[in-house]
Amino acid sequence: MSVSPELWAVAQDAMTRRSLNTGRRGARSDVYPLQGRLTCAQCGRAIGGNTTIKANRHYHYYGCADRCNAERTCTHRALYPAALMHTLTRELLQIACDSPASLPDLVELPRLPAPDLGAMNAVIDRKLSRLEAAYEAGAYTAPEYAERRAVIKLEREALSSLEQPAQPAPADLSQIMAAFEHALANADLLEVVQALNLRGALGAGGGLKLSINPL
Repeated sequence: MSVSPELWAVAQDAMTRRSLNTGRRGARSDVYPLQGRLTCAQCGRAIGGNTTIKANRHYHYYGCADRCNAERTCTHRALYPAALMHTLTRELLQIACDSPASLPDLVELPRLPAPDLGAMNAVIDRKLSRLEAAYEAGAYTAPEYAERRAVIKLEREALSSLEQPAQPAPADLSQIMAAFEHALANADLLEVVQALNLRGALGAGGGLKLSINPL
């Protein structure tokens, strides 16, 4: 990633003005629209905004939140100029928009969480315990006990089909493309990432992998 000194100065001036403007959403989200959207590809921590002031000028960067950790276990220590990260993000999104065939790789639909079967299994365990106690007390004959136990075992087997979370339905690419084009028409990057529900991972050297779920 490289820009001319002139473009760099313009970007920095614009970000400084925005950082001093409380605006309708708050200064920080305007200056760091990718904050809360990216994670460190190395350690998984959040990528946060970092502002430094030199000679009365504000300089804005993104970096792994581990930089603020006293132990500093992540070796991904680099800071990345925010203006360049914003430009790169837009470029990657525009490339994807211009290449519809690549959209399936970019779209990440939310997966349904695996159900918590602990409580359900506990209910079945209690049923079995009560059945065993009743049988030992002579409440059921052997055939009756076997029949009731078989029914409870079927309940247990039915739970096994719920162990894996349901897979999301295939993405409607035409609908996603429409949302994509509408979002990218916006000049405000914060509104773009919100509309696309953008997420991403920032790797060492500034490598950026993005995913979206605009629906």
